[in-house]
Parts: sequence; structure tokens; C-alpha cells
Amino acid sequence: MSKVNIPTFKMNNGLEIPALGYGTWMGLDDNLEFISEAFPQMVDALSYAIDNGYRHIDTAHLYRVEPEVGDVINQKIKDGVVKREDLFVTTKVWHHYHRPSDVEVSVRASLRRLNLDYIDLVLMHWPMSITQDGVDEKIDYLDTWRGFENVLRQGLVKSIGVSNFNVEQMRRILANCQVKPVVNQVEINLNLGQKDLVDYCQSQDVIIVAYSPFGTMVPSRNAPDSPEPKLNNPTMVGLGKKYGKTVTQIALRYLYQRNIIALPKTVTKSRVLENASIFDFTIDKSDMATLAAFDNGYRTVRPVFWQDYENYPFDKVASKMDIPMSLRIWKNGANADIESSNMLVVLFSILFVGAFADDKDGGLAFRVPLNDGNSIPALGLGTFLGFDENGVKAVEDQEVELPVTWALKAGYRLIDTAAAYNNEEQVGAGVRASGVPREHVFLVTKLASHEQRDVVGALNRSLERLNMSYVDLYLIHTPVTYKPDHSGYDIIDYLDTWKGMEEAKKLGLAKSIGISNFNISQIERLLANCEIKPTVLQVEVNLNLAQNKLLDYCKSHDIVVMAYTPFGSLFSKDPVPPPPRADDPTLMGLAEKYNKTTPQIALRYLVQRGVVPIPKSVNKDRIESNVNVFDFKLTDEEMETLAKFNKDYRVVLPSFWQDHPYYPYEQVAVPAPDLFKG
Repeated sequence: MSKVNIPTFKMNNGLEIPALGYGTWMGLDDNLEFISEAFPQMVDALSYAIDNGYRHIDTAHLYRVEPEVGDVINQKIKDGVVKREDLFVTTKVWHHYHRPSDVEVSVRASLRRLNLDYIDLVLMHWPMSITQDGVDEKIDYLDTWRGFENVLRQGLVKSIGVSNFNVEQMRRILANCQVKPVVNQVEINLNLGQKDLVDYCQSQDVIIVAYSPFGTMVPSRNAPDSPEPKLNNPTMVGLGKKYGKTVTQIALRYLYQRNIIALPKTVTKSRVLENASIFDFTIDKSDMATLAAFDNGYRTVRPVFWQDYENYPFDKVASKMDIPMSLRIWKNGANADIESSNMLVVLFSILFVGAFADDKDGGLAFRVPLNDGNSIPALGLGTFLGFDENGVKAVEDQEVELPVTWALKAGYRLIDTAAAYNNEEQVGAGVRASGVPREHVFLVTKLASHEQRDVVGALNRSLERLNMSYVDLYLIHTPVTYKPDHSGYDIIDYLDTWKGMEEAKKLGLAKSIGISNFNISQIERLLANCEIKPTVLQVEVNLNLAQNKLLDYCKSHDIVVMAYTPFGSLFSKDPVPPPPRADDPTLMGLAEKYNKTTPQIALRYLVQRGVVPIPKSVNKDRIESNVNVFDFKLTDEEMETLAKFNKDYRVVLPSFWQDHPYYPYEQVAVPAPDLFKG
């Protein structure tokens, strides 16, 4: 099988993009209905293209084919033809989704349809914002662009760009953006050279990608009044003979020599190879000038039904028509049975705007929205085994792996670990052994105190131990930092550490980032100096330690609180910690009323406070019991009764660090011995 070797261009973010791609737009018929019967041929041709060296695939929400494109990609990865990182996948956000928050709705929906973990490039398909009913929302595309910058920060996409923007719109977005578009995808061909737009974009290090690269050469675009060149144009035929190439290859090579990426579409296998066989010759300067002379400003794509809408990018003509229904409301896939548009907004509202029970991941806990658009299960499994006389307790064979597996099979979907727990290998093994798909598991790990000078490196080491490509949440374990051998402090400003956390998120290594064991003043300082807000604060919260001020502060700043040590002194045999114990009459009464255990009452109390508890256990029965707290609700009066147990008593008080400048807790007269030293 003959293979093509397609070169790449470097984008302004340092990433590479193949210089020619496979376009998947199947087009509209004479009645402006979508040509769905071409889907099977497109699937076959795309499969052939990847087999033969194509790596750049261009699609869009509008094109309806994201499910088919995703199926082909995933099959080729499964077959070993390519790795995911070998491919460059582009999709686009339609103009129903121009509100900043709706950009993420569209991107996540595309990810689901494509069945991919990330998209290489997402484009704003048009600068207009129009509802399904044809209402001009008049949303400034600068506001829409902020939504694009947000999905980039979240790691959902690797690069962001625009499509169908004119020169003035490009000037405005470049003057007002935080992240520059890497490309502008527009119509360019021999009929429509767009020299001013190309020159401006290239002067700003924005790559031009050309759709409809053949112009009027394509029979379906060859209207009676359309200009030359056609396929039989004598000049084109002569150049084809001169260079030993076809007329269409001459057209594509012309674009490549202008440093423009072309997206030819075809469902014919011979043309798939032909289109990519343009990198073995060069058109000379005089012939390039001859080809440039064909430019007459003729557009083969002119959506006159949008020309009265704000931000329409093209010149207007004397024509009127209604927006075709096929460009307003549709379903995706060859069978038109995959929901789109309004249904996606409904789904997003359920999944990401409010707490919900996620029946898609099979878990028992509902999900709590995070401030970056992700969501976290309302209860999880903690995996820290504690200390012994040698420091952090050594982990025995399968001592954590089995509980993780049991938990996931019992309906947990949140697993919490840390580099400091020395169990990440077993946590990863437990996830894989459970049979629960990785994308259904919300995995948390934490940055160790002695690794805060190399956040990305530390996370990569955690990922290697977990045998995972990403974590769902990465936390700074504590603002206290010390040397690896515990010989002394290594003072690092947590603001500097946070920059590394932001970088880890931008790289897609962590979907969300947060903090642990920070106090209010430290969080205030972090929020005043961060680019990306922390999504989560993990601290001790239980009946003994209510943390009322801290919880109120975090709620006011849209930060979710996770609770370690959620049982407090419930099982303590030491008389010093305040009540309640597991046999407390109040707890026993509630347990009897709801047919639950006292630990379940304690956990439900936290859940109803909006806190995400992570109880730890290595006992299968207790693990299964702890997650069964979502089938009852405490009354307001019962919540008030339980709140009275608060004595601001900490079970976890690492006072051996209290002379560190970033120690987050109250100091004591006699600090405890350092447990980490053994």
C-alpha cells in the first residue's frame, strides 16, 4: 500500500499541524438537505486516508459525522495503525453556542461524540451568534473567545482558532485576546486568493487553513456564471503536463507554496492519494504568478441567509433567503439518531450546572459542579493508611489495590491518593482491576511537600506510578515544604508552586487543580494572584471540626471542600477528643430512625453541608456501607442538632511543622514529634 509523507507547519503555540488534511464536510443537496448517504463512503475513504499517511482530520459539529470520524480514529488506534498523538483532529463550535459557558458545552459534546480525551484544534466556526430559531443573539465574538480560552486552560483542547473571520475581525480579536488563535480557516482557492487576509494573518503568525481549495473546479460549484479555472482550463491543463501532475494537484500545490493548509474532501480512494501527492515538486515563480492571476474574488461559499446578522464577515449581495432548516436543527451520525443542539444544553445543565446523579458512570454518588466546568462525585474513598513507628505506614501487597477495586465495584467513582501515601501503584492497579472505565473514575492525587520545585515533573512521576495519562484532580498537599531527606525546610512560596499547577492543567496532565490544608488567608492570597482558580480545598472536616468560616469562605468563592478524616473522633478510644463516639445516643437514635449506621449518619451530615467526604477503610463491608448514604435525608432540625457537636477540635494537627512560615494552623506550646521522620 502506497503511503504519503505530509510535512507540517509550526503554529504560534509551538505545536505542529500537518500541511494538508482530510475534510469531512459532505455538503448539502439541491434542496439544501444534508447529504447523509455519503457517510459510508466517507468512513471508508477516511480509513484509507489514515492507512496511507493522512494525520490531519477536519470535522465539525455541523457536519454530523463526529461519531463516524471518532469510530474510525479509535479503530485505527486499536488496530495499531496510529497512536492518538500521531493524529491532529480539528472540530468546530457552531454559532448556537457562542455564550462563553456554552463553548464548553459544545466542546464536551464533541468529545463525547468523537470518543476522544482531547481535541487538537477547536475553531469558532463563524463569528455570528444565531439561535436555532434564527434569532440574532448579537454576542460579541470576543466574549465567545473567552470560552475558547477556558476550554484550552482546562486541557480539553490543545489549540484554539477561528474560521470565516475577515481582516478587521482578526485585528480586533488579536488586540483583545489572552491566547492568540493559531489558525483562521477560510475559503481559499484559485478563484478566491484572499491576499490581504492571508498576508495579515501570516504577519501575525496565524496559519491560514483553506476549505473549498478547488473553487469552481468542483462540478457542484461550477455554476453557469462561475469564473475560470475549470478542470479543463487550458492554462491548468498545460501546467499539469509541465509538472507531470493533475490539475487539482497544481491547485493544491499552489496553496502549499503560499504556506496555506488545504482541506480537500473526497470519498474516492484514488483521489485521497492523489491529493496528498503534491510534496515532490515545486511550481516555479512565473507559474505561481500565472495561477495568482485567476483570483477574481469569487466565493463558492456565500451564505446570504446570514448576511443581515451582526458580525457577518463577507460583503453583502442583493439576495434574500431563509436559513435552511438543515443548518438550524439536526441530529448527528449516519442514522441521525445522536442528539444535538438543545438536548446538549439540557444535558449540560444536568451534568455540569447543578448536582446530579450520574447514571452514565454507574456510581451511587451524585456529582458536584466545579468552577472549571468539571464535576466531582459527592463522596469518595480515602486511601491513606496512616503512620507507624517508622513514619508513613508501609503498604502491604494488595492492601490498597483490593479496597480500591471493592469500592469501584460498590459504586464509588472518586478515589483519593497522594504521592506521600506511597500507594499510587496499587491505586492504579485497583482502578484497572475494577473493570470500571477510566473515564468514569474521578482520580485525585497530591503534590508532595518535597517536590514543589518541579510540579510537572512530580505529576508525571505520579502518573507513571498510577499508569495513567491524566488525573482528574491534582492538589498541593500542603503549603509546608521541606527537603526530601527531611533534614530541614525548603521554603517555597506556594504562589510559585501554583504556577506549576496551572501549567500541569494547561498541559492536560490534570483536568482540575486545587489545594489541601490551606487556611483562609492563604486562599485569599492565592486567589488574588492566580490565573486559574483552585477548584477544591481538601481539609479535615467532621462533627468535631465543623470549619464553618472556612466552608462559608470557600462557598462564596465557588471552591468545593473535600473532607479527610470525616469521622473525626467517632472511633477514638482516647478520652481526650470530644464526643461523639460511634455509640453516642444522638447518633444511635438517628441511625435507628433511618435504618443506617452511625458512620453513615456522620457522612450524610457532611454531604448535606455540601462537603465531599473521603472516608478510608480497608474493610470490604465498611467500604460498601460508607457509600450508601444517598437514599435518605436528615431534617433541618437534625442537622442543627449534629452541628452542636462542633468543638473546633483537630484530629490531624501536624504541629511539628509549626515554625514553617506557611504553616496553616494554630500553634501549640509543645509541638509533636515529626511523624514523617519515623
